[in-house]
Amino acid sequence: MRPLLRFLRTLLTALGVLLLLLVVGVGGLLWTTLPSRNGTFSIPGLSAPVDITFDAHGIPFIRAANLTDAAAALGYLHARDRMFQMDLMRRAASGTLSEIAGPATLPMDKEMRILGLRRAAVADYAALPEDAKRMLEAYASGVNAWIDAHGRFSAPEFLVLGAPAKWEPVDSLLWAKTMGLWLSGNWRQELARARLAAHLSKEELSALWPAQHDAGRPSAMREIDSRFAAIENDLRQLATFPEPFTQPDQASNEWAVDGSRSATGAPLLAGDPHLAFGFPSLWYLARIDTPDETLVGATAPGVPGVVLGHNRDIAWTFTTTGADVQDIFIETPVGHGEYQTPDGPKPFSVREEVIHVRGEPDVTLNVRETRHGPVISDLIDPTGPVLAVEMANLTPGDTSAVGLMALNTAKTVEDAGHAASLISSPVQNLLVADKEKIALYMTGRVPIRCRTT
Repeated sequence: MRPLLRFLRTLLTALGVLLLLLVVGVGGLLWTTLPSRNGTFSIPGLSAPVDITFDAHGIPFIRAANLTDAAAALGYLHARDRMFQMDLMRRAASGTLSEIAGPATLPMDKEMRILGLRRAAVADYAALPEDAKRMLEAYASGVNAWIDAHGRFSAPEFLVLGAPAKWEPVDSLLWAKTMGLWLSGNWRQELARARLAAHLSKEELSALWPAQHDAGRPSAMREIDSRFAAIENDLRQLATFPEPFTQPDQASNEWAVDGSRSATGAPLLAGDPHLAFGFPSLWYLARIDTPDETLVGATAPGVPGVVLGHNRDIAWTFTTTGADVQDIFIETPVGHGEYQTPDGPKPFSVREEVIHVRGEPDVTLNVRETRHGPVISDLIDPTGPVLAVEMANLTPGDTSAVGLMALNTAKTVEDAGHAASLISSPVQNLLVADKEKIALYMTGRVPIRCRTT
């Protein structure tokens, strides 16, 4: 018995030592991904050195010669602290989550490929003015400086996944595209209403969705309800569209007080965005100082500039409007590969999307589009009713990036109003105050719908 006990004791000791070495090794690898608070780093393209310090709460203070250099430094900091979060954001919007997550995220990737968020962002980037492109390129240079220096040690998750792909300037436009989906989801509501139209009276439907009395919407909805009701049996399974995992619960508030009603004689402004809790947070607090500008507030990993905050002259915040910016269209197939339009049959626009799936064969997706937009019903049943979705935030010419940059440098509420006109998506209430007055603007494009008779 004694030799056996000694053997078991030796075996357990060896296993304990191996376990301890494993824990130390894993801990050591994780430790190498933690960023240092001290040191110097190089970002290509800087016009002058940038100084970064941190306060007691870990909030960075960036001092740069200009906002372009500051954008590069912010990109480096975002990558340093939130690289995996940024990578998930662009993967979710681009429909490439399944490359790392396997088949579990395939329904979400299919939806993003059908909607074509990245394709829209690429087209929007090509049309941006050169100064906006320079800002996005500087930000990407900062992100890539971190990736180049750390590779798969850019964040703990990349120890398993491998080094993240280089950040492209167009990747930053995907954040606004994602917010456009987060803050406008009424195409799903239209499908829900359509399924109920065959079972509820008009009065009951009106109680669930009160008439807005704008742009002829009630009569338009009655016509849509009747057309949906005609194919209600075919629509039963279309209620099972997957909800994007990025979709948060939302509700926000904001308020401002004019200077005539404050103790100091200057306006007061506050905002409280109620987007979903997350870890890490959706926001990243920072302060940016240049000889000409000061920006303080909430930045978003993946985006240069301040989304909510203030500069030396104005303060601003956003809440959502709940505006109806999405529409479902019932298309009528005719012939082979065509659908009916007021001008006669037209062919579907068709493109092929290949989705790489971790651990499984690639999935090929044939995406159809009509004059109204992508055929979203193909996500469930390509042989069933043909439903196309039109979204204001996916229409060409999105200048939201230009608008945010203009807002960051606005001097008055009037300047902020001009910036608001450039923020084409999402539709938001922009509340702003300068040193003398307050104003409320609406950003984003809302479709103009014709009254039906």
